[in-house]
Order: sequence, then C-alpha cells, then structure tokens
Amino acid sequence: MNDQNSKQLDTELRDWPELESTAEQMVPLIGSLYREKAIITSVFGRPIINRSPISILKAHKVAREMGQAISVLDTFPVLKAMSEMELGSARVDVGKLAVMYGALNVAQQNETGRLRGFLDKQLLCAKGTPPVLEEPRDVVLYGFGRIGRLLARILIEKAG
Repeated sequence: MNDQNSKQLDTELRDWPELESTAEQMVPLIGSLYREKAIITSVFGRPIINRSPISILKAHKVAREMGQAISVLDTFPVLKAMSEMELGSARVDVGKLAVMYGALNVAQQNETGRLRGFLDKQLLCAKGTPPVLEEPRDVVLYGFGRIGRLLARILIEKAG
C-alpha cells in the first residue's frame, strides 16, 4: 500500500465514528418524514427509508462512486431542515439537493437565506400539499398468498 492510500485509510478510520453517529441521527428524521408527511427520501435514487445507519452510509458511498462526492454530513442538515418545514407528500432526493446547495457559492448561499431559503425554493411544489389520503385505507388482496403479499408490499414501497 502506498503512502497516499495509507493516509486516505487513516482519514476514513478517524472520521468513521462521526459519520456513523450522523447516520444514526438521520434514521429517526427519515422515519418521521415518511410516516408523518409521506415524504420518500433517497440519495441519488437509492431509497433510505427503513434502512440501517450502515445502509445509509453505503448509499452515500455509491453516490461517491458515481462521481458525486457526498457525505452524510452534507445530507443531514438537509433532512433536519426538511423535518422542520411544512411539507406534503413528495419524493425528495436529499443527495441531489445537498450537491446543488453545495455547488452554490457563498454569495448565492447568503442570497437564498442559507439552507432553509434554498429548500423553500426547491421544494415549493411540496409545500402545504395535503397527504394523499386523509385516512388510511385497508386493502384486501385475495388470491395473492404469502409470496404475492410480500411482492405487493415491495411494489407499493417502490411505487410510493
């Protein structure tokens, strides 16, 4: 192993506890956005709902391998700000939002009123929209069997 790889490994090992702690803080935010506001969150297309902290870190790593260097330290503030906003049902890619916000220079970030103002503009279509259903509706799947119900649950999760 060359010296550069050794330094990179040391840096990643040193930063790991902070990244894991941040991912653990993201789990309840993601869950409450999903349950209370019907917001489906993802990181560059990879869903992060009902995922463990390690799975959330892996989703960020896949985004990095796709050429978008992003960390949970970038997406956590986006999730935190979204949880404080009055939003309706939506699908939100927090990875893309974090990259877009990070691409703004400091003057533009000040102009948008920091992160909250940026999110207000980006999530305008989701602001104040009511949930899809006012009350949950039970659905009975006759003739599906156990495997069919599992498949239906997966399809509904993917489709929203």
